[in-house]
Amino acid sequence: MKMKKVIASILVISLCISFFASCKKDSGTTDPTAEPSTTVEDAALAETFVGKIGEEKLYTSEFNFFLYSVLGQEISTMTDYPTTGTEQEVYDFYMSKLFDTNGQATELCNTVITETIKQCQQYTLLKIRAFAAGFELTEEKKTELNEQLDSTVDSYLSTYGASYGVTTRDDILKLAYGYKVNDYKRYAAVQTAVSSYSEQVKSAYQYAQEDVVAFYNKNISSYKKTKLRYIYIAADTSSLDSTSETYEADKAALVKASQDKRDSVLSLIKQGTALDNVAKGFSDSTSVTTDLGVVNLSASETSTLPTDVVTWALAQTEATKIADTKVIEVANDGYYIVLCEGFATYDNDSTIKDTVLNDFLTEKFVAELEVWVTLSEYTVTDIDNATAIETIKTWAAQILPKETATPTATPAA
Repeated sequence: MKMKKVIASILVISLCISFFASCKKDSGTTDPTAEPSTTVEDAALAETFVGKIGEEKLYTSEFNFFLYSVLGQEISTMTDYPTTGTEQEVYDFYMSKLFDTNGQATELCNTVITETIKQCQQYTLLKIRAFAAGFELTEEKKTELNEQLDSTVDSYLSTYGASYGVTTRDDILKLAYGYKVNDYKRYAAVQTAVSSYSEQVKSAYQYAQEDVVAFYNKNISSYKKTKLRYIYIAADTSSLDSTSETYEADKAALVKASQDKRDSVLSLIKQGTALDNVAKGFSDSTSVTTDLGVVNLSASETSTLPTDVVTWALAQTEATKIADTKVIEVANDGYYIVLCEGFATYDNDSTIKDTVLNDFLTEKFVAELEVWVTLSEYTVTDIDNATAIETIKTWAAQILPKETATPTATPAA
């Protein structure tokens, strides 16, 4: 299920370390390598704005944040994304999608700008309603929030600064979220109020349980989890010296040893040996000591397991009988001995049940929010498309290791 895009942008506030984990360059490191700068102060709060919604200023930093979010969402859905491309190739891919050969904005580019403005309208209207309902943070609460953010940003900089070639707090946060520190603090204070207000509104909704169940059934692939047991037998020969005179013999010996181990493990399983014991005793997985080879998989979440293993697991409709234990061979990797041990569903998992209810109420809230925007008098004025175009080009250029010229573009007619 693809939830309304506004949810992630407006209703959630977090500084997430996974951003850096997922985007880390191959040559990077997650070890602390740089101390937070004590000589460069955070930039002053920016007062520039790209337009107004009613009488509320739409600050440039907030507009950029939503624009970056929409761009990321749009690009992530593209099946031709060059996952193994160089930085230049990825940049060229972005630009080819956003600008035509004449340098004019494509339909996608204009759609991104339109969606960004829509999200800004929703954000601004929620801010007005939240403040009117008494959810604006006190100065004391803002100070507490700012102290938490300061600590997190310092941690980001000390852990990832050198890997990304940045030395200031502003630079590390802008890399992740498009915000400088003080601009983010302003946004975070508003978003905290908005989140609290939205939860109050949602808690007042009346609903029928059968409607929640229908919502779950409609989006079951996003929630249902397959409990997979796997025992990994390594058979990777890439570490062998291919120039060695004994390479072929070494390779054959390694493959034979892994096959023998695979067969022994299968035999133990079919004899009824406890799977926890088999996993602990024979799996080559680095996580087996903590997870015993058991993972919960769903279609809406990514996994580090090979695609063939995940595809098999998600295709199962019933628990695997011991006699039907399957072996999946993954080239240049090894063997995965797999069983489906059951499923976590709305009916048997309280966490899933809570998540489904929250998403159901959130969908109702977003639908109501869209009506509020339609009926409100808070129209968008003074938005300059040229500013949005420049922001899009800046966003795309961030992938490059150094400054690169980008095409001059104007919105297509």
